[in-house]
Amino acid sequence: MSSPLLEVKDLQVVVGEENKVLLDGLNLTVNAGETHVLMGHNGAGKSTFLKLLAGDIEPTGGTIEITPGERLAVLQQDHYAYDEYDEDLRKAASMLGIPEPEQSFLDSEKAQTEACIRETQSLLEDTPVSIDYTAVDCPLELVQFLLDHGFNVESVMVDNFTESEDVFQKLRNTKPTLRIYETYGWNIRQMQRVHAGKILCIGQKSAYFMDSDYFVNEVENAGMYGYRGLRRLMDLISDAFRNPKPMRDLVQVKGWECECGE
Repeated sequence: MSSPLLEVKDLQVVVGEENKVLLDGLNLTVNAGETHVLMGHNGAGKSTFLKLLAGDIEPTGGTIEITPGERLAVLQQDHYAYDEYDEDLRKAASMLGIPEPEQSFLDSEKAQTEACIRETQSLLEDTPVSIDYTAVDCPLELVQFLLDHGFNVESVMVDNFTESEDVFQKLRNTKPTLRIYETYGWNIRQMQRVHAGKILCIGQKSAYFMDSDYFVNEVENAGMYGYRGLRRLMDLISDAFRNPKPMRDLVQVKGWECECGE
């Protein structure tokens, strides 16, 4: 019997001063010809595991063994890059055996999306925006995208960084004053939750900690991707800006292993 192409044994990742466990006791064996799908909720450790396999970060414990002579490749993706959308549409067409989308169609999609973004930004003007990691898969990329389009993103809430260091460094250069909150620590309960005026939140955690009724109530991208996904997100942002929701009725508050209200 041939050796596995990849074997992961008792993998563990612990981070931060609070020793938060991201992965513990993870085992995986991949043999030739097999296809594996990695699934899990946002923050479960999917991106962390892939970074471990790629060698971008080191595990706290356990081993990763790749058969000598084999190599592991990782395809990076920018969730808000138009070129990525175009390439995905071409790949989808090829897989379905249909003609590739014409460049005129792609240009039209891009123009419609940019017009929708401009309209939304004009509506919000300088209104502060806060984003949390439960709402979108790549919150830092979304922050960068919105900043590049003139939105006033003031803060982002993450429990751990799953995006590349390049994304973080670019964001830090774009807006050094961006506030980053860790929602996992108990001390976030002490943060000041008062704003002079309206703040638009993308995600339930941002809405709760910013005490805002103006929020996009979505989880894990809500299935939105590509040009249409971006336009849908702009529609949701515009609706959230115009129509406040009863945040304290919609957002469940968890404490001491139970669900409770304030």
